[in-house]
Amino acid sequence: MRRALELAAQETRRTLPNPSVGAVVVKSGEIIGEGYHQYFGQPHAEVNAINSISDQSKLAGSTVYVTLEPCSHYGKTPPCADLLIRSGISSVVVGCLDPYEKVSGAGVERLRAAGMEVKVGVLHDECVSLNRRFILARKERRPYIILKWAQTTDRFIAPEDGARMTISSQQSHQLLHYWRGQEMAIAVGANTARTDDPSLTVRYTELYAERELPPMQPLRVVIGDASKLPDGLKLWGPDAPTLAYSNKPGLHFGPTVSVSICDTSNRLIQTICEDLYQREVLSIIIEGGTTTLSHFIESNLWDEARVFTSPMMLYRGKSAPELGEVAPSSTTTSGTDLLEVYYHPDLPKRLGLFSNALRITEPSML
Repeated sequence: MRRALELAAQETRRTLPNPSVGAVVVKSGEIIGEGYHQYFGQPHAEVNAINSISDQSKLAGSTVYVTLEPCSHYGKTPPCADLLIRSGISSVVVGCLDPYEKVSGAGVERLRAAGMEVKVGVLHDECVSLNRRFILARKERRPYIILKWAQTTDRFIAPEDGARMTISSQQSHQLLHYWRGQEMAIAVGANTARTDDPSLTVRYTELYAERELPPMQPLRVVIGDASKLPDGLKLWGPDAPTLAYSNKPGLHFGPTVSVSICDTSNRLIQTICEDLYQREVLSIIIEGGTTTLSHFIESNLWDEARVFTSPMMLYRGKSAPELGEVAPSSTTTSGTDLLEVYYHPDLPKRLGLFSNALRITEPSML
């Protein structure tokens, strides 16, 4: 199962909104085949593992280890449970169940009904942690939410006048661009969109050179009333798709910009999370500003926070958001900055972990 986890961790973004899954076929104590889900809409891990075996007769009496319950429904591809049943494999070891309503235990039931031996829960928490974006989104019916900000040592996020300034180091800035490419969406508040005029695209693509494939540009999201924003913002440009929210119909910012009509004054954060989930956006990173970040914190709608602290001092300015009594899960350096990663105290419960701690196995750019 650890090998299956290693395989699954090779691709955690291009499979979304599907999960990242690894599969290993074992016979007589030896691995005879392996594979992982590489792209959304392409063959699943079980298919790739079985197809990697040149002599299909070896499948008879073998065991497959798979990090997530095999699917039992027709989607972009046929059910993997049916493939395993036809293959001659005699037993299946599953890391964790799939919370998606079209699976949710049905895959395991189908395997057992066909007479296969099925064991569930091997390295369960590691398998859940790897797919925490997918699993959280399916359980909570909202995206996995990551908060990010950079602050000075005296905990200011911007000068008093709100003018744009660089707080974090160049290395931290590059790391942020890598993070952007790992999530399905990236968001800022309407005030930040106006004052900073950010592009919210993935640059520094040399970070992806070893992956051979260029990064995926996330959906850009403007949180707040877009009707108050001017034309000509970089967010309205063609570099990536943009989704803006407004309570006024008829807005048009360009061919790559969609406008969702909602009440921007009541339950805004909850409404946006519900709308994004309906659009199959399962992960989002919130980059600011303080008001927008604080709204997510006050609404208890966050799962992870990544905070850069620069050695810079401002002495006065706009205060950084407050997470409350939450201790960092990890602390490291990023250039001249301190980087702290926080997980919401309820995240293990939200994910259905057996223990009270995440077990992260995916690769990091640190």
